[in-house]
Amino acid sequence: MDRIKWVSVVSVDNALQNIIDLNFIGSTIASGKKLGAKVVKKSCPDEKVGTICRINNIDCIIEYFELPNAIAELTDLENNLVYSYGVTLNYLFDVTYLLQNNLIKSMPLHLVTKKADVLKSANGTNDLISRECYKFESLIIDQVSLLKDVYFYEVDREYEFAPIKNRVGKDSLESAQKMLKNRGINY
Repeated sequence: MDRIKWVSVVSVDNALQNIIDLNFIGSTIASGKKLGAKVVKKSCPDEKVGTICRINNIDCIIEYFELPNAIAELTDLENNLVYSYGVTLNYLFDVTYLLQNNLIKSMPLHLVTKKADVLKSANGTNDLISRECYKFESLIIDQVSLLKDVYFYEVDREYEFAPIKNRVGKDSLESAQKMLKNRGINY
């Protein structure tokens, strides 16, 4: 039996995620690179997506909460964003390369701060209060800089990017449902 040669990693919060995309798979393998990543043109400089950057000739993705505004808003002479692409969290990894280079164990931790409602019990009452919480995350995007050479595959956001990040409004369940409906997908 042949061993697994490639592994696909996708997010669960993208309602239009195209998981089995033969064009993406074939293009990544044909590129000769060890990692493929689907990307979209960013809708605005501060969009909550990992942003594609190249630092010291190494491809990397900087998560939106770690990207300084001055870098996110940087434009070229034609007033286009210099860092204009974000990831859809759809990756294809060469398994042999990951294992041979021990890259899976090399992932750093990122400090993330978020507001969360917590239950406060006092004097027989239960109240929800908003608190800043801290957590550490391992992010698959760190594999990009460890692999150093990535095949970026641009997709049309209307067909493949309906993230669910907020309760209401932009990038919410409601906006994702609308995008699904526009694509003729009934749920």
